[in-house]
Amino acid sequence: MLDYCGISQRAFWQGYGRERPKSTSAVIRQQFYLLYEVQKYMQIAVWRRRDEVQALFFKQKSLALANNLL
Repeated sequence: MLDYCGISQRAFWQGYGRERPKSTSAVIRQQFYLLYEVQKYMQIAVWRRRDEVQALFFKQKSLALANNLL
C-alpha cells in the first residue's frame, strides 16, 4: 500500500525508525502486496463504478505484476 500510494519514501522510513527491508523475501512480499492492491480495484471498478474499461485496465496491470513474479 505504501508504494501504491506513493508514501514509501525515504522520509517515511526515517520516521518509522528503520531502513526499508531489501532482502529477496521482502521484495517478493512487496510485489505480492502491490498485486493484491491492484486486483481489488477490478471488482471496485465493476461493482461500484460500472466501469468495465477501468476493470480491464486493472486486470491487465494485475497480469503484468503476476508475470513479474514468475
